[in-house]
Amino acid sequence: MPAKVGDQLANFIPEEIINEVKNNVNILDVTSQFVDLQKRGRNYFGYCPFHKERTPSFTVNEEKQIFHCFSCGRGGNVFRFMEEIEGYSFPQAVQKVAEAGNVSISFDWSALDDGQQTTNYSSAQNRLIQLHEELRKFYHYLLMNTENGHQGLIYLYDRGLSKETLDAYQIGIAPEDGRLAAQHLLNKEFTTEELQNSGIFVGDQDRLKDRFAGRVMFPLRNPQGKTVGFSGRILPGSNHYENHPDAAKYLNSPETEIFEKNTFLFNLDLAQNEARRAKELVLFEGFMDVIASHNEGVGNGVASMGTSLTSNQIKAIERTSKQVLIAYDGDKPGQKATLRAINLIQDQSSRLKLNVLAFEQNLDPDEFIQKYGGERYVNFVLNKRLSPIHFMRNYYRQEFSLETDNGKIQFINVMLEAIAKIQQPIDRDIYVGEVAEDTGVSKDTLLQQLDSQSAKQQNHQSYQEQDQGNHHHFSGNSHSEVGLQAAPSKKKSQLEKSELLLLYRLLYNSETWLLIANRDFHFQSSEVETVYMLLSDYRDNHQDIDGEIDPGAFLQALSGAEEQRLVAEVMNLEVAPDIGEGEVEDLIYNIQIKGNIEQKMQSLDDEIAYAKSVDDFAQIGILIKEKIDLLKQIKSRVN
Repeated sequence: MPAKVGDQLANFIPEEIINEVKNNVNILDVTSQFVDLQKRGRNYFGYCPFHKERTPSFTVNEEKQIFHCFSCGRGGNVFRFMEEIEGYSFPQAVQKVAEAGNVSISFDWSALDDGQQTTNYSSAQNRLIQLHEELRKFYHYLLMNTENGHQGLIYLYDRGLSKETLDAYQIGIAPEDGRLAAQHLLNKEFTTEELQNSGIFVGDQDRLKDRFAGRVMFPLRNPQGKTVGFSGRILPGSNHYENHPDAAKYLNSPETEIFEKNTFLFNLDLAQNEARRAKELVLFEGFMDVIASHNEGVGNGVASMGTSLTSNQIKAIERTSKQVLIAYDGDKPGQKATLRAINLIQDQSSRLKLNVLAFEQNLDPDEFIQKYGGERYVNFVLNKRLSPIHFMRNYYRQEFSLETDNGKIQFINVMLEAIAKIQQPIDRDIYVGEVAEDTGVSKDTLLQQLDSQSAKQQNHQSYQEQDQGNHHHFSGNSHSEVGLQAAPSKKKSQLEKSELLLLYRLLYNSETWLLIANRDFHFQSSEVETVYMLLSDYRDNHQDIDGEIDPGAFLQALSGAEEQRLVAEVMNLEVAPDIGEGEVEDLIYNIQIKGNIEQKMQSLDDEIAYAKSVDDFAQIGILIKEKIDLLKQIKSRVN
């Protein structure tokens, strides 16, 4: 029995609040923050954010306030879009849609946060998140309100961080006595096993100690703003520092069930809305650079926690912004990391636009701010950015000696390889001219070499795409799989088309219900039959005086992702508004009678093939006669 509609509606949020948000937000405004949409006819089209594709198949219908991808099949309303793209629970999606649409709602969202589980996590994982959240509050309170936090607070203020920044990032301090944090959690009814599973505590079961004891604590939050780990900085002058002079400056949480370093981006929860407004995400090397930049008003920054940038992190970046500014450290390792990030992003994403900041004198962004001040830093971020090619030009001029023939050849090879990836002819011409100036080699010669390089890259890319097309990769995640290849769209049979069209009529034309009343009617497809039953149930409670319903409200009331996907696909059909003469009768015949006949014919074809394989000619004759009788039934209907 299918779940009743509205099951996911608002134990947490009143239905009138949900409707107020939905009615005051245009799905086009929300989806366009993630997808570059172009109007084509009545709909808007773009590349689907849920999978890789060469041809745009993601569509937004502004009139009906729905999205649908013709390739991967995802679809629904604005709330479903946020659930799919960000992995939000339904209540979280409502909140984020309200924020994205700047809708002012008189509702206490903080009460919602306190009462709900985090989506896509098991109950044990949610307990771990609750444990981390409790520790975040504990550490922050100690820093801001106790004598134990005074030394750490002075240190952070001396670093130039404001109280507002400390509160925004919930920076705290772990007590020198490593047993205090453990005892605090045990008092809050967390178990010893949960403390051990958190990765924060070490030692025997009866004497667990905080591995971060004496450190300044920086919470690591997931995109939904929940704490999933910590990074602790050793505090200069503290007892822990004096007793452990060789201890690492920074210590991060180990990987756990809720914290994976290769997918994590520091500050994504706070940066994502700002990045969408600014239409740019700033990528830093370390989280202190993010915090220091936020302190100066640059709030759209994230960091990969000192680890090399990964493919999963690029996917998260691509979902957040169409433009990235790489702001890694100015020293040699930082510049090498910048070069690697450029190549990795360009190889993985053709839709991200890149710029680069090159900090001089081996400074990192935090050191630049401390040396030159916030105003000069903000000006540098806005006005001193380089294109990836110009960064590479500066980088490789330091790497290779342009005074020697061998150095020039190496420089030319790496620069032309990078320029060959650029699609715009004018840009390519300008960059080749600059390489000619640097090396003294004629521009015509370089252009000939570039043509050869471009041909090689195109051949290599075609081979890779062909190879990828021969392999299918699947994942258990229900969202955010930007790297997946979409399954090819299967051509629909007449039965499938008839079922979708009849469901459309049931959604939009109340007289259709009169035409199927008192019939023992069922859809052949279990998915369509499920939606049909849910729609019938919904009509009993929500039809107006004319027997009509709001299809968008029905879509909103569905609890299952598959049901929402199917209804969004049906709503997106291009169908004449009025029912044609005999249309519903024909559709019912195609579904109930012709559909059954076609299934029987398919079964007969299988039996005939088997009879032929064993040379049972008598059985072949019987089966062919049965098939002819079925064909006559279809023909009699046509006549």
